[in-house]
Amino acid sequence: MDILMISNMYPNKENPSYGIFVEKSVEMLESEGINIQKIVMYKTTGKIKKILSYILFYFKIIYGLIFGTYDILYVHYASHSAIPIILGKILKRNIVIYTNVHGSDVIPEKFVHRVLQIPTRKLIGISDVVIVPSNYFKDIVKNKYKARTVYISPSGGVDRHVFKPQERKFKEYGLKEEKKYIGFIGRIDYEKGWDDLINAFALLDSSLVENWELIIVGSGKQNNDLSTLISEKKLNEKVKRFDLLPHNKLSEVYNLLDVFVFPTRRAGESLGLVGLESLSCGIPVIGSKIGGLREYIIDKENGLLYEAGNVKELAQTLEEYMHYSHDVISEMKKKSIESSNDYDKDNVKKHFVKIFKQVGGII
Repeated sequence: MDILMISNMYPNKENPSYGIFVEKSVEMLESEGINIQKIVMYKTTGKIKKILSYILFYFKIIYGLIFGTYDILYVHYASHSAIPIILGKILKRNIVIYTNVHGSDVIPEKFVHRVLQIPTRKLIGISDVVIVPSNYFKDIVKNKYKARTVYISPSGGVDRHVFKPQERKFKEYGLKEEKKYIGFIGRIDYEKGWDDLINAFALLDSSLVENWELIIVGSGKQNNDLSTLISEKKLNEKVKRFDLLPHNKLSEVYNLLDVFVFPTRRAGESLGLVGLESLSCGIPVIGSKIGGLREYIIDKENGLLYEAGNVKELAQTLEEYMHYSHDVISEMKKKSIESSNDYDKDNVKKHFVKIFKQVGGII
């Protein structure tokens, strides 16, 4: 089987985490002997460079669609690739289209996303198969776009050979073994909730957090805002920051934590792999009641839930967790690992590959 894969997000040496879930899907298919041809974009900076990159990307898509040899066209992120694919479908009507949606392509967050809803709706309408990361997104896609055939595949799953309980390397990260750590891993960006975590932590009584610190891993457009807020709340001595890290290092950081906080306010948070990675390492998750998080965070079993955007409730939830006994936390850690079983990379791969081979007529 030959697949032409199109995505406006794909990792490279300069940005190894950018669109890594797209790369995961490619690797899963290639490992089963499926040939993948790629038309992808890498991360660019600057408006002019980005516009030129998209123009070239669109021309490559149209050329690849018309003159390429493939059995299935596989698209990641419907919104930003829809226009040339719709044109290609007019010129070559027998194209079999699989569209994998992820977040803002279905639930727009910016003006450009809202404008692109028109071609997105058309692309999903002509897609033979739509792949979504969660039941939450399946319901949205079926109701909003009347998609014909929708399959769930959780964004490549979690590699439990990497994300697993392991020795805690405090010294390697300049941390103190006697301290307790609350973690955030993700983009420092729009509606990711990093500010809610800082503000909630600042609300806690100083005597309660005397032995607690925050670990924040990631970068983004709001890096300066994060630095400013930390200073305003006088938390410079309480927050340890790290830039983007490779997967093996991320696993080490998860294992340094006593609890992971996933404070997103994004309705387009279709799954949230960071939450699953934390659970796989045996670290309970405090998460917002939004999006795909509600499918794997079970309140008071493998974590705690609070209303998205409610800083006061997040502070109360943090305080509740800080007062838990060793036995309660040990049980939550055990259930965290158990709850990540369904998202194991190998299990996800079997189902994911089957979607292509079944509809492709191979099995």
